[in-house]
Amino acid sequence: MESDAVTSTVVIMAGGTGGHIFPALATALEFKRRGFSVQWIGTEKSMEAEIVPRYEFPISFIPVAGIRRNGIGRLLKAPYQILLSVYRALKILRREKPILVLGMGGFATGPGGVAARILGIPLVIHEQNAIPGLTNRILSYVADCVLEAFPDTFKTSAKRLQRRLHVTGNPIRTSIKESKFYNPQQPLRLLVLGGSRGAVAINQIMPEVIQGCKGAVTVWHQAGKNNIIECQQRYDVMGVSGRVDAFIDDMAEAYKWADVVLCRAGALTVSELAMAGRPAILIPYPYAVDDHQTRNGNYLVKKNAALLVQQSVLSSSCLVSLLLDLSRDPQRLKYMAASAKSLSKPMATADVVDYCLGVCHG
Repeated sequence: MESDAVTSTVVIMAGGTGGHIFPALATALEFKRRGFSVQWIGTEKSMEAEIVPRYEFPISFIPVAGIRRNGIGRLLKAPYQILLSVYRALKILRREKPILVLGMGGFATGPGGVAARILGIPLVIHEQNAIPGLTNRILSYVADCVLEAFPDTFKTSAKRLQRRLHVTGNPIRTSIKESKFYNPQQPLRLLVLGGSRGAVAINQIMPEVIQGCKGAVTVWHQAGKNNIIECQQRYDVMGVSGRVDAFIDDMAEAYKWADVVLCRAGALTVSELAMAGRPAILIPYPYAVDDHQTRNGNYLVKKNAALLVQQSVLSSSCLVSLLLDLSRDPQRLKYMAASAKSLSKPMATADVVDYCLGVCHG
């Protein structure tokens, strides 16, 4: 659905974590490709303040912050902070005069969504996780269109939402594609991801795991910039070699290299695994709000595209056993890869933009 409104502006609200920011960036780039101007609303002390300007999208800030799990002090300040944030968002929207406001998660989405409703600007929300966040649960009552990455995320609200609810998948970077041939190697190539900031529990256990595999597994490990020195030292102490990076810039190349991926179960990661068509061992972050990472991971697990191990029962012997079993069963790996690919949503970015424009055009 192309548009001839070259000068029209779309406001995107997203921030806090890469799981919100990168799908929103993919969507912003698609809007830009179609000739729209994009204005971002975020918070000044979060990741979006650093990442979004790199893509040359203008960003405005509102002073909202998280409320859940942040103590009584933050809770008492919340009413004032929310009102101030709505006021700031109103000023931004009046200045930009957008044809649409798209909320994709993070603290700014709530006040920005309220401001859009006050001004009568069409509002679309997109939920990346398999369990909706508090802000999106609230905004789903007033949004013109509700988009979900995983089926049945808004299952309890499906009757209320009716035709306003659509499954799109998660917009992801276009460079992540399945390599032409999936042919598991010997030794097994294991890509370990703990997120851009690393995952301490995973970092600590993996050197012992690789040692226990006795040469059957080779590793490429993203440890996070705050953990890379300690992680590398653990590999050295265990006497095993592997590639250890603070951050992997070219994730498309990393997925192409990997036979198996061991990682958390963030929404974006799960969607990328499906798009790349890679088997996975998922270790959900145990402190995620509403345990949404377990629900995210089950999207792959139910179709035999991934294995899931809770951190509470995580052990080196458990992972060694799983990896050795997989290394000896290339047919199983190929089946898991095909199952993952079957769950991918390659048109997710275009679909999100199309639904947004559909709201604008009535």
